[in-house]
Amino acid sequence: MKEKYRDEIKSSSLRVLDLFAGCGGLSLGFQNAGFNIVAAFDNWNPAIYVYQKNFSHKIFDYDLSNLRRNYQIFSEMRPEIIIGGPPCQSVFTLVISLTYIYQSLHQSLSRT
Repeated sequence: MKEKYRDEIKSSSLRVLDLFAGCGGLSLGFQNAGFNIVAAFDNWNPAIYVYQKNFSHKIFDYDLSNLRRNYQIFSEMRPEIIIGGPPCQSVFTLVISLTYIYQSLHQSLSRT
């Protein structure tokens, strides 16, 4: 049953946009499952660079948090599915901040 479903997906080649694509983990998974990744979007240059090395379709340097941007580009690509991961650089920044807070707190408590 699962194989039949997987074969149906692979033969459908649904058009997919990847938002907050990073280096392309979700794109790779969907591509390997038979989906057609038409484009990706991210605004972190190191991730865009890696993505370009791993895929032949276009990745756009696009700040999705800017509400004044024109999002017409998405509808022009006619996606049937939109996927996206959390913005990794924000998570990384949070982890660094929490690590600093923890270390500062630990040093303060160690002195008392």
